Order: sequence, then C-alpha cells, then structure tokens
Amino acid sequence: MKLGPGKLLSYALWQLRRHKLTTCCSMSTKAILCPGQGTQYIGMFDDQWSKSNILREIVKTSKDILGEDVIGIGNDGPLSKLSLTKYCQPAVVLSSILTFEHLKEAGDLQHASIKAIAGYSVGELSSLYMAGCISFENMMKIVRVRADVMQHASNAHNTGMLTIQGIPKEKIQELCHELNSLQTDSKNHVNIAIEMYPMSTVIGGTVKILDGIVERGHPLLKEPSIKLSRLPVSGAFHTPYMESAQEGLNDILHKIEINTAPLENPDFKVYSNVTGKPFKSTDNIRDLLVKQICEPVKWTNIIQDVNLMFKEKKLDSILELGPGNNLQSILGKINRRAIRVTQSLDLNS
Repeated sequence: MKLGPGKLLSYALWQLRRHKLTTCCSMSTKAILCPGQGTQYIGMFDDQWSKSNILREIVKTSKDILGEDVIGIGNDGPLSKLSLTKYCQPAVVLSSILTFEHLKEAGDLQHASIKAIAGYSVGELSSLYMAGCISFENMMKIVRVRADVMQHASNAHNTGMLTIQGIPKEKIQELCHELNSLQTDSKNHVNIAIEMYPMSTVIGGTVKILDGIVERGHPLLKEPSIKLSRLPVSGAFHTPYMESAQEGLNDILHKIEINTAPLENPDFKVYSNVTGKPFKSTDNIRDLLVKQICEPVKWTNIIQDVNLMFKEKKLDSILELGPGNNLQSILGKINRRAIRVTQSLDLNS
C-alpha cells in the first residue's frame, strides 16, 4: 500500500522514536526507576499506545476502572486539572506502565535482565506491577482509591510541601521539632516528608509554617547557600496530614491479591519507600503501602543502594520509565558516573 507524504512522515517519526527506545535496551542488567506525582505534563501521552493491541487494551482497562479518560486529560489538560492528585497519580502510573509494556512488546526489555525496581511515592505501585506482585487491574484500583482519598485529605487542610537543600536531614528534623513546639494549635505542624538525597529533604506542613520558613527567620536558614523551593502541590503528602486517607486505602488493599513469589529471588530487588530497603516475601506489603502515605519516603537509602549495585558492577544501565527525569537527576547528585548509563524514557522519548 502506498503511503501519502503525511503518513510517510508520521511513520518515519514513529520509527525514529522506536529506535531511540531500542538503542537504550539490551540484555544487560538493569534497574528501573518509576517517577511519582509532580512529573506530569501536558502532552505526556504520545499516540504510540494506539498502534499496539496490548497498549490499547491497557488504556481501555484503565479507563473502565478509573471512570476517567486520563489519556485525554494528560494530553489536552488543562494543567490545573491534570495537576489534581486524583488525576495526576493515575496519569503518572499509566505513563510508566505503557512505556514498560511498549519496551517489552518491542523485544527491547527482557524481565530476566531487571535486577532492581524502585518507585518514588505513587511510583511504588508501578514498581510492584512491573515486578509481578500486583496485576494491572488491581494496581489501577489501588491507584484510583489512593488518589481519591489523598485528594480528600489534602482538601481538609491548607497544607503544602517545601524542599530544603544544603542542610543535613538531622538538622531539618530538629527544625521541625522546634517549630512544632511553638504551635498552640496541635493541627498546625510540619514534618519531614521525603528524604530525597543527602543534603536535600522535603518537608510538609501547614502553609502558615511553610511561609515562615521561606522568610528565613530561623538562624538555621540564614546561610545564602541554603536553597528553599515550594513544590507545586496542594497537600502535605507522606506526613500525618494524610492519616484520614489510610482507612480507604487499607480497605481496597485487603480486597486485592498480592503475589510475593517474585520477592523470594535473592538477586531481584523491589524497594519499599517506608523502609528504604527491598521488600521481603515475608513483609506485610499491604501495611507498608498504607503507612507510606503518612511516613517519609526514604529515597536517599533506596537510590544509594541502587548506586552501590552500579558501583559493584551488578548493573549495566538504569532506566527511568515515565514522565520527566527527576529520578535521573537525583541519581546524578550521588554519582555522576551512574547518570551516564541512565536514561529517562516515556512514550514521547
């Protein structure tokens, strides 16, 4: 069949994108990183998924379970809607899964080559799916409930999140304790939410306290080298402000099956955000997933362990699958050599 100029160009661009994905992947040993909320962007879903029966079925199933056209919201926005927790969490997870399945279908990624999988925040669910611990249908059911209950918890309090760079985690913990002791309202507090990498920590709390921190009134924050940046979120995730979301998440988790058999392989790691260590087959994964929304993400521990695997030559390459390149950037803060073998890929790559 003869193709017109427009279709020829479209086909050529598709082949070029596929070549870029193919060249990054072989039977070399790999770690996979799955991003979390905040990496979403308008146009995040290329039409690549529509060319595959497998990917089309994934999109259809996700739409049936979510009751929302996440692909449409991710492509067309508006950004204000996509940035809402109830939409961006499933959008980010779906992007990771579609990229993962696309690479597998193309023969560019073999499961036997994967030695470690780590997901950041909601990306932890993506990692458990990729590991074979949770089916796609059950994962999307969990994501739907998780996003809804966390959105509801966020709406109940005027809270936010703030990144502090240039101060050890221990000093930030002391700062949080001190600020909390000064509050007359017990509902007004701040806590460590994410341990990103050494000297970079995210805290979550009321906007009132965060505003005070940004004004740099505390002696600990006077040094110009210390960087403060607000996160574009409307909730204090991974802090006690999410406690009201735990019951709903716990309910759905106890209705789905979790397969722990893949975790019995001593040469295969899937990391827990709560412990900062690989899940064990004996772990109560449901409890850890419930705790995760209220407890700090120990990403520093996770990424340091992945880096150690690379230094010990147990990994040849690292793939960040999903929107953005945040996790690749964090890895680069720890080891510049590791970033040379790391690629961030989604269907737009």
